[in-house]
Amino acid sequence: MYLTVAGRTIMNWVQFTSGDSKDLPDIAITQEAILTMMEHDFPDPDDNLDARRINGPGNYEFIDDGALHT
Repeated sequence: MYLTVAGRTIMNWVQFTSGDSKDLPDIAITQEAILTMMEHDFPDPDDNLDARRINGPGNYEFIDDGALHT
């Protein structure tokens, strides 16, 4: 999976397993920006797993096909 904001990748592709935790890089994300979680699907097109509008610091949940990422 990887994260994008306004089409710009902010966290490169990482592999997650149940219970994993990854820190985001220290970057500026403007309020009201859209944070999108993508699934890398080579050679198929990547899948959009979910998107959230940033409304301040905190945790955001991404839910797709029964998976939950916070």
